Amino acid sequence: MVTVLITDAGGLTYITVTQASSNFNRFWFRIMSTGSDEHVYGGGEQFSYFDLNGRNYPLWLQEQGVGRNKSTYTTFLADQDSGSGGDYYSTYWVQPTFVSSRKYFAHFTSSTNGQLDFRNDGFHEVEIWNAPDSEIFPGQLVIGTATTFPDLLTKLTGLLGRQPKLPDWLYNGVILGVQGGTEAMLGYLEQAQNEGMKVAGLWIQDYAGRITTSFGRRLFWNWQWDPEQYPDLDTEIIRLKEEENIRLFAYMNPNLNREGNMFVEAEDLGYLIRNSSGQTYLIDYGEFFCGIVDLTSPEAFDWYKAKIKTNMIEFGFDGWMADFGEYLPPDAVFDNGVSGEEMHNLWPVLWAKANREAVEEAGRLGDIVFWMRAGFTGSQNYSVMTWSGDQLVDFSTADGLASVITGTLSLGMSGYGLNHFDIGGYTSLYGVIRTEELLLRYAELAAFTPMMRSHEGNRPDENWQYYSSVHSMKMLGRATEIYILMRNYTQSVLERCIH
Repeated sequence: MVTVLITDAGGLTYITVTQASSNFNRFWFRIMSTGSDEHVYGGGEQFSYFDLNGRNYPLWLQEQGVGRNKSTYTTFLADQDSGSGGDYYSTYWVQPTFVSSRKYFAHFTSSTNGQLDFRNDGFHEVEIWNAPDSEIFPGQLVIGTATTFPDLLTKLTGLLGRQPKLPDWLYNGVILGVQGGTEAMLGYLEQAQNEGMKVAGLWIQDYAGRITTSFGRRLFWNWQWDPEQYPDLDTEIIRLKEEENIRLFAYMNPNLNREGNMFVEAEDLGYLIRNSSGQTYLIDYGEFFCGIVDLTSPEAFDWYKAKIKTNMIEFGFDGWMADFGEYLPPDAVFDNGVSGEEMHNLWPVLWAKANREAVEEAGRLGDIVFWMRAGFTGSQNYSVMTWSGDQLVDFSTADGLASVITGTLSLGMSGYGLNHFDIGGYTSLYGVIRTEELLLRYAELAAFTPMMRSHEGNRPDENWQYYSSVHSMKMLGRATEIYILMRNYTQSVLERCIH
């Protein structure tokens, strides 16, 4: 037996399952469709298709994959190599939300696995799975309507949350992603400035040190300044901001390399997630093993938040890439007692919350920018900027330059409008190498986004960089000038996304 309660509040309709048999482990919700003439959008950040109609989309966060198209050779090679090719639906940000061309949205409050299914001409179907001992299954269905899409999205963001205004300094120029130590960082800055490029900041993700794997150059996941890698960074970070108005940016994620002192400290305190045997759950992230900070533990959450405040904010960084959030294993054991199946999709929300609270408690909200790739329902309340993840360094529609357009639009229709991407893409594997044309096309597109930031990629030495030629630097500088000139227009458009 199932009992359903339908209520209206604040211009929205809430459909709640108030009673259901404990034997049920699946729920299917169906909403009438008008068939192929109806268009459906949202579902989080969907990279392959903006119109979701005619396909199904699993509600499970995952790495987006390499290639994301089962008909391409690159995806085939990635699947053969490590099962990492992905598919049209694989994404870092999934969300049980869709918007119809009939000018209504449907949002589901469940966080468990399931799928959005738009393959039937007569109805749209949302499947929600149960999780062990879940207290919220199957969740609530919320429906909103409006006469225009802007008004409809305003209702949706009113339900899910909006982001704070971006700082004005962001429009001073491009943020250059460079690596290699203090001397190299300053050299790249001088080189760019000599070519007339307007630079807002330098993103030095290897400030904590780095390692090398078969995938390419990786970071040492021990999130504190490595003075051997970046000597005198503690003084240069102050000088650059005070004398040249250049800000520095870093990198962090919720995983700790077991070879680092932060892992040792967290494990000694019992702040890492555990396996079913009660031991620290170690995960292979590509030839190095890490533990994950248990953000469901109030003590561990506060400990990691304090690390963000000390190692990021107090050190002098004006922002950072808050990476990952989609890798949480479903069989992990957490301090709050909730199953991994139910926590998996919620993990990036907790990660965003830790970053947001650190910034707020430091009194820097609206001044510091951290950007994330993973998200779920609730991320809208905490994350201040997203980026599209690890695109392949090509023009492909499933995983290349074209996919960031689809992903940005889909995320916007899911209630999150602040997004940018790595200028040039990131992933270079199986002979796919970044060309100068790709880099510059990315730069041209980035001029019309809220944030311009370059990335050297996973194999910098093999791929074309903005500093590979004077022509590339001049053209990136030209795109940056357009970005700066677009400032007032961009900010006016973003008024609908912020509060």
